[in-house]
Amino acid sequence: MNIESIRMAALFPGQGSQYPGMEKLCCEMSPTARLRFEEASDLLGYDLRKFCGESDGSTLMQTEITQPAIFVTSVAMFEWFLELHGIQPYLYAGHSLGEWTALTCAGALTFHDAVQLVQKRGLYMQQAAENKQTGMRVVNHASREQVMKAIESLDVLPETLVVACYNAPDQTVISGHSESLQKVTQRLEQQGAAVIPLKVSAAFHSPYMEPAAQLMKEAISQVQFHQPKGIVLSNLDGLPYRSSDEIGEKLTAQLTNSVRWVETMEALHYRDLNYAVEFGPRSVLKKLVPIHHNLRALSIDVPDDFTIICSELAAIDRPKQAMRALGFENELQIVKYCLAASVSTPNRNDGIDELTYEKNVVHPYRLLEQIHYRLEAGSAKVTEQELRDCSNLLDTILANKQIHEGLRTSLLYPVYEAVRLSAESRKWNTDSGMPTVGGVA
Repeated sequence: MNIESIRMAALFPGQGSQYPGMEKLCCEMSPTARLRFEEASDLLGYDLRKFCGESDGSTLMQTEITQPAIFVTSVAMFEWFLELHGIQPYLYAGHSLGEWTALTCAGALTFHDAVQLVQKRGLYMQQAAENKQTGMRVVNHASREQVMKAIESLDVLPETLVVACYNAPDQTVISGHSESLQKVTQRLEQQGAAVIPLKVSAAFHSPYMEPAAQLMKEAISQVQFHQPKGIVLSNLDGLPYRSSDEIGEKLTAQLTNSVRWVETMEALHYRDLNYAVEFGPRSVLKKLVPIHHNLRALSIDVPDDFTIICSELAAIDRPKQAMRALGFENELQIVKYCLAASVSTPNRNDGIDELTYEKNVVHPYRLLEQIHYRLEAGSAKVTEQELRDCSNLLDTILANKQIHEGLRTSLLYPVYEAVRLSAESRKWNTDSGMPTVGGVA
């Protein structure tokens, strides 16, 4: 596996994935994660890690606490992953609250702004639910068409019962007034569906969130968004954000509209991805990734998954990848480069005598040719010492031709760097027990 072949989707969960102690591992392992929690605590005005670590999790169940806690935990896990592997995702997607995390990790808004907006989002949503008999329920083993027909068949006001989330072809979340929820539950259970109440006292992603949406619209207008550094999919339609101008509008509309997660997951199949990695507490979204022979769904919060992805990414010969980034696919190309640079540079040393030229230009070039011919014939593998010799021979030739210092440096730098990386790659292959590649002995 090489870095260029990795196309990863980063997934971020929403409310409901939280649990006491969810931040513990990444904060113990990553100084950056600890700093993120300290920074967030300063912005929020309370000790976020303390609430995350409460054994009973009672405070963590409060929406205005839950949302910043999940957001910061997810960001911390993502940044810890980057510290370990340095691999940027090709695509970002988040479920409800997770869309804020996705946009933040993709660089569309600062962590500072995001923490404060997420805090307001949780507070406004909690306030919008006060003194209202509302809730949410998960419907399993029923198609979206079946759920919609059941809703439409009831004698209830449309705004009192809606589909909040299209999670999977056979899983839907409904949101609304408690009486309407009870009526549709009875109807769906009669048809064989399994309906499970969620532990929330609010109707998220429904018209009941309109007051929160209006307040968030004003708060969002005070923040500057940037073009994401990768593809970020919107909950509203499962499509990529086209520009930073539409981010605020879509994040506001998200509060009162359905989460189109099915469409979001379908988009993964058209991107030639090989990893869908969930960053956040539990493994809620991993279970919603459709089975696909090229796409592996993993969760950073699942120990076995974490071990798998770390071991697979550790199998990447990073020095070799860096060498290729310089333009050298293998060690033979380093030798060819030295030959080409020796021939293509004119002699600027008018005062050099024939004997000195023969000794310091012609002879080093012939030594380069000998190494090249032997490697081209496939009768030998280039050694670390031979690579160092090639770079030194080129240096000698350029110095005796009196090539301008700037040009000489620009010609020699990629060679010396490639030789260094080749040595590191050689050591990596030896230490890891991986077979040697690219003509390295």
